[in-house]
Order: sequence, then C-alpha cells, then structure tokens
Amino acid sequence: AGTGSKTIKYSCYSIAVILIIFSVYSLLKRIISGKFSLFCFICFLFILPPVISCIIIYPRDHYVLMISALALIYSFYELAQIPGNELSITLSFWVSAATCFLILILVPTRSSQESIHDHLCTNLNKLNFLRNVDLKGPVNMLSSESGINIYLGKNFNFVSEERMTGTYEDYAGKNNINAILLNANLLSGPRLKNDSAFLSAVRDTSVFRKIEIPDCNTSLLIRKDITN
Repeated sequence: AGTGSKTIKYSCYSIAVILIIFSVYSLLKRIISGKFSLFCFICFLFILPPVISCIIIYPRDHYVLMISALALIYSFYELAQIPGNELSITLSFWVSAATCFLILILVPTRSSQESIHDHLCTNLNKLNFLRNVDLKGPVNMLSSESGINIYLGKNFNFVSEERMTGTYEDYAGKNNINAILLNANLLSGPRLKNDSAFLSAVRDTSVFRKIEIPDCNTSLLIRKDITN
C-alpha cells in the first residue's frame, strides 16, 4: 500500500511539474513576443509567485495542487490558441472549470477541520514559546510543522518529518535529533505511527524532558543534555 501511494504521489507530481513548466514557458514566451493578454497577466500573477515560493521555501503538496489547477486552466487556454487545433476556447474553459470543481469537492478544506485558533494555539504562540526555552547548543528539532521553521532562531535546525526515509533510529542518528515538536499529526503520520524506536523515544523520560506548550495540544521534547 505504501509503494502504491508513493507511485500515485510521484505520478501526480510529475504531471503537475509538466503543467507548471509548460505554463511558465508559455507565459514567458508571450511576454517576450508582446502577445500578453489580460487573461495571461492574471494567470501570471497567480502562478509565478507560488512557484517561486515552492522552489525557495518548500514544495508542500497543497501549494503544488493549487498551482497545478491554475496551470491546467492556462494549459487548455494555450492549446486552444494553436492554429488548426480543434479544441475550442469554449470547450477548454468548461473542461478546466469541471476539473477545478472536482478538485474543490475531493480535496479536504481547512474549514472542515478543527481550527488551531479555537484554543489560542497560534504559530506565533509556538514561536514565542520555543524562542524562550533556555537551551544550550544547537537544537535539531524533528517536526511536521514546516510553516514555522524559517522563523526559528539560529540555534534551531528544522528536521522535516516529511523528508524522513527509513527508520526513525537511522533518521535521528543521521540528523542528530535532540528535540521533537510532538503533536497528533506527528504521532499519526504514516512514517512514525508504527515505528517502535520513535514510540519508545517519546516515552523515554530518562532521555527527553517533556515541556507542554501553553494553550496547545503540542509538547516539546528536549534531550536533557541540552537543557539548562
């Protein structure tokens, strides 16, 4: 099942990359040739910034999905402009609209899930808490919350759970993990939920000190040798 889901994921990523490259190439080509319509300009504004964000920061799945939907619409538009192409602009619009409608129905939305702001657990609160923990030495923190990693102090090194391959024991040794931002997402994630070494580590009070983050269902596990 794991191999099958990875195959589907990589196939979707490959299709998304092809669509995005085609769209960006077509947009840049139109800019150079001076054939830049209002529709092209709108697509350019919505497609290019997220692409740059994915390249510079991190290609999260929902970012790629958002860009792919826009790239799909624009790709149909470009195909409709090819001389002699039987695909009409009207048909390309309705095919794109139907695809986007299906995406909206099938993809879970943030509004259908519990909001982190219902119990005051904002990313700002987490950042302020992490910055005020008295630690010594560099912190290599395993976390599934990549949204806060670029705002952590210089003594924090973000270790992404999403990039983990193999076992936790090997990953922890390779990245010298000495802290874990523990929450339900990390515990229920497919990479760690059945990893016996990880489950043992988070329960081992002789190695890790557990600190609860106020107003959050999140804990910070810190190796005792880096706490003051």
